[in-house]
Amino acid sequence: MINNCQASRDFYVKNFGFEVEFEDLSHRIVAIKDDADFTIFLAEPQGTLAGFKCSLTLQVDDVDSKYRTLGARGAKFQSPLAKHF
Repeated sequence: MINNCQASRDFYVKNFGFEVEFEDLSHRIVAIKDDADFTIFLAEPQGTLAGFKCSLTLQVDDVDSKYRTLGARGAKFQSPLAKHF
């Protein structure tokens, strides 16, 4: 869940190369797509969304390098980088 669709848009565009497909800021929604035309809709919730969760997995060339780069740019992580399988 996001609380600022513009900040989230900027994060994915800057750090993962997504492009803006469309924006409707009056309804607080942004659609971004990657180079394979996979679209993610970033929408600020209206009201309470108890238990609402979303998990995204993005493939990158070098996860260790991307983790360091994002950390240097101020990204906050819920847990340290780890191999789970």
